[in-house]
Amino acid sequence: MRKRREIVGIELIKQLLAELRDDPALPWSVYPCLEWPRRRRADGYGQIRIGVVKRLIHRLAYEVAIGPITDGLCVCHHCDNPPCFRPSHLFAGSHQDNMADCSRKGRTKVPHFFGEHHGQAKLTEGMVFEIRERYAAGGKSQQALANEYRVSQAAISLIVLGKKWKHLNEP
Repeated sequence: MRKRREIVGIELIKQLLAELRDDPALPWSVYPCLEWPRRRRADGYGQIRIGVVKRLIHRLAYEVAIGPITDGLCVCHHCDNPPCFRPSHLFAGSHQDNMADCSRKGRTKVPHFFGEHHGQAKLTEGMVFEIRERYAAGGKSQQALANEYRVSQAAISLIVLGKKWKHLNEP
């Protein structure tokens, strides 16, 4: 039974790919994405079970159409479409190659957004300076400042201790 499932999985991919007639001289973008019509992971990548092993469809399609994937390489998408398994849309590359491709296309999440530039910031840098000054002057409690600025007392505490908004700490 296990062998039969493997053959069905690989044969299905071979059958779907056999109908393609992509001209390698033309750019990949000439051809539309070929999206996996069956089971997909939560992140959108097509998946198939072969025996007890789950395989990603784009990797399997690459192996069937192009050849083995060298150890340590990823199979990346020119089209940036996770369910696509059209071989002309796929290329092998290192993780670094994949991240560079991602960056070139503007799809990276920039982890250095902090302070008021962070998407969930409730305070501005000016507010943080005010909070620190007002608390240092002794006129307001942390809870009173928290109520006024609509943040938690714990957030105010971390701000006045310099543990949050560190980039604004004096050297």
